[in-house]
Amino acid sequence: MSEASLVPAADSDMEVDTAAHPTQPFSFNLLQTIKKAQSVHGLRHGDYTRYRHYCTRRLRRLYTSLKFLHGRKKFEKKVMLPEHVVDVRYLYILLVSAERAWSYAMELKQDVASEPRRRFRLLRRLCKAEKWATELAKMSSLKADSRTALEAEAYASWMSASVSFEKENDWEGALGKFLRTRTVYEQLSKLKGDMEQQALCRERVEELEPSIRYCEYNLKRAGKSGGSYSDLRDLDSVDSPGDDLLKSKLESVLAEERTRQAEKMSELSWQGKDLPVRNNSTRLSILNAQALVKQLEQIDDDKHEKKMGIYDKCFIQYNDAKRQIRDDLSLVSSDRGDEGDAIRSELNTLDFAVNAMLLQQTINRNKMMVGVAQAQLERQQAEQGEKDASRKGEKTVRPADLVKLYNTLLANLSELSDSSLTSAGASEEEAQTLVVEQCRAEEVAVRAARCYYLSQAHSAQGGSTEAYLLLGRAIEHAQEAIKLATARGEAGAQALPTLQSLLSRARTQRCLVHANVAENAANEESALGKEMGDMALKHKPGAPSKWLVENLDEYAAAAGKKGAGGAHILEIPPALQAVQSLPIVLDAAFDSVEFPSLDGRCKAAPAKGRLQRFFGWGAK
Repeated sequence: MSEASLVPAADSDMEVDTAAHPTQPFSFNLLQTIKKAQSVHGLRHGDYTRYRHYCTRRLRRLYTSLKFLHGRKKFEKKVMLPEHVVDVRYLYILLVSAERAWSYAMELKQDVASEPRRRFRLLRRLCKAEKWATELAKMSSLKADSRTALEAEAYASWMSASVSFEKENDWEGALGKFLRTRTVYEQLSKLKGDMEQQALCRERVEELEPSIRYCEYNLKRAGKSGGSYSDLRDLDSVDSPGDDLLKSKLESVLAEERTRQAEKMSELSWQGKDLPVRNNSTRLSILNAQALVKQLEQIDDDKHEKKMGIYDKCFIQYNDAKRQIRDDLSLVSSDRGDEGDAIRSELNTLDFAVNAMLLQQTINRNKMMVGVAQAQLERQQAEQGEKDASRKGEKTVRPADLVKLYNTLLANLSELSDSSLTSAGASEEEAQTLVVEQCRAEEVAVRAARCYYLSQAHSAQGGSTEAYLLLGRAIEHAQEAIKLATARGEAGAQALPTLQSLLSRARTQRCLVHANVAENAANEESALGKEMGDMALKHKPGAPSKWLVENLDEYAAAAGKKGAGGAHILEIPPALQAVQSLPIVLDAAFDSVEFPSLDGRCKAAPAKGRLQRFFGWGAK
């Protein structure tokens, strides 16, 4: 990988001829240059050290190529003046210097928690980055075109806002600078030109939003009204290079706000019941999980990887809450009588509630995975097979993969339904809740979809009979699911279009499978009849034979011939020949024949005495 990524390819290894155009302003895409260098040299994985080392090497090459050196043996600082800027690479020196100082500050930010003294060095490096960025904006306004100067101004404003953001002493000034930066990038994104540049500007605007809202939150806290937890709970999803300043502050502030809310929280609402939560750690875990659930609702449906990460965090919080509840259960003594029984019943009900919430989010996660797999499978089928999908580098999805996901979803729904039915203190009538009805309706719908994709798996392997029967079962389940969804009213209306589409596809596919089976059967019967008609036990008279064994009385030259024109000695396996059958002998009268007695012809054995029998005398 070339290390000249911070300078565009047209300017990296070339000698710029500026003498021919002494008054022509310089032009380069500042934001695009920075983003490309950051993604290539470490910031894609959050490696600020690697990016800083790259900036150092790049800066040295720029100084050398421009012969803008600070002395040979003794360091003599050389100040860059406007008359020195006769090459666009002088502007790159300022840009790379600012990026190097900023990346060093972000590197130190990762160690501030363990070594607080590094915060002072962090602030010094940020101020140094602000100085270089301001110098870049000043030189760009004198030597570059209007667009480059505007980008440099936005860059300097953002760097200055980052310094105020970290110092935490001027939230109003930081907010104004962030807003100014956002306004510049919004205007740049509307200009006609490079589509990639417009996309980068829009992405930059989205990255600035969390910082702006955090400044607004702190201004509310400083005022009379005070900041609210709802202003921050959806800022926890910040995930872009360079936002470590915001991330670290969000973590500390969110922890304080959730701890404050956990102290005020006394009950958990579940299935129309208010369950008391007495352990502060349990309350904090439940609040964290609820905040993550609300964050999931605000993320776009197409951001699947981001949602998967938040689901994992949510599961960790719910599991922590369950562990704390069971620890409390183990501490309840059996000697406390009725009071101990009441506490155990209360904790068991709370455990059921937290487990049901965990199962509900697991079901939502699995539904999202099913939706992603379905969309990818339909896209592969539309592109006519798996070859196109593999050519694009996508993982091939098979119907069997969807069947596995549906099996997991069925197990989750069954467990959620059982947990609602067997919750502590619930009677037969109380169990008929909306959760149980929803689980039963969804189970039938999932069974219908599982049968449909299982039929596709069998059909791909040639099992047309199994596919036909499974499609019939899918139609039955889909019809039943539609009835249940209709009976639920508005709660089931959302699932009706999907179920009706599944029913229509199952009926269509069943007709196609039936037609294919009938066609294959007719073809097989026709081919079998033709083969039976051509069968013969011996060679037809008058027809020429190609085997040498059958034409030994004739001479046929076969020297030098290959393939069909060569000699064929013997047919392997040999052809069938008619042979004479052996006669059948049936001995049916054997049991009725009376044979004569031969006792008269047998010689009688001589009698033996006792001594002869004892000593064996007379024995032959």
